[in-house]
Amino acid sequence: GQCPWQYFATHILKLAAQVEPERRLEPAARGTFCHDVLFRLMRSLAGEANSPVRLADVSQDKLEAELDAAIDAEARFIESRRPPYPVLWQIQRDQMRRDLRAYLQAVAGPAALATQALRFELSFGVELDPDQPHDGSSTPEPVTVATSAGEIRLRGRLDRVDSVAFDDVEGLLIVDYKTGRLPSEKDVLEGRNLQMPLYAAAAEALLGSKCVGGAFHKIGSGAGRFERFFAAITTARGSAPYKVDDAYQAKLDAAMKTVGQFIRRMA
Repeated sequence: GQCPWQYFATHILKLAAQVEPERRLEPAARGTFCHDVLFRLMRSLAGEANSPVRLADVSQDKLEAELDAAIDAEARFIESRRPPYPVLWQIQRDQMRRDLRAYLQAVAGPAALATQALRFELSFGVELDPDQPHDGSSTPEPVTVATSAGEIRLRGRLDRVDSVAFDDVEGLLIVDYKTGRLPSEKDVLEGRNLQMPLYAAAAEALLGSKCVGGAFHKIGSGAGRFERFFAAITTARGSAPYKVDDAYQAKLDAAMKTVGQFIRRMA
């Protein structure tokens, strides 16, 4: 949707862009670190019984202690590989600790949308590496989704799958962590980012329950709210922080129509 050449070069010619070496942790590596920390944290809170996690019910002291333990565990793995600039790595590690702590305070705060986290790093169509974080419900088989251009097979990874009940909206809600810019609703509707509509379809196929959309969650500094929805629930202004989006189904249909158009063009 962004560039036909990128699709052709990446998926047909199997080319990869050259990467210039950097002294600081690259954005992709920073994102991986934050994802791995949150996976370790949520799995620890879920416990052996893999119970649903409602962050608002976890005490602040316990949340910070579990976060510090998860960060320290992931940091030890990186430090065992001897990063070339150890002092710079320590600065970046401390910055990510502050970013993650601020994110958890926001998502667990009294004004945040009440959800229960069910699945963490749920992958599909991806080879399951025991050394990589993944949910027990993950599968190496791709998910099949119907489009106007016929069935397509998807592979991917859902950072988190929550359950939500708000007003008359009830079902699964995808959460996707972002350490960079959050996609806008315009990006989705104009076909520049179709991740959330496709992930919602994948979640329904994998878990057999209705999905009401998803939210991108920002980890890091920046103005505005930490979340951006493409869902039947969205943010609101005034005394009520959230509201039902009655136009969601029409937006979802339009996004999936764009998927069908892209499939036909790729063919």
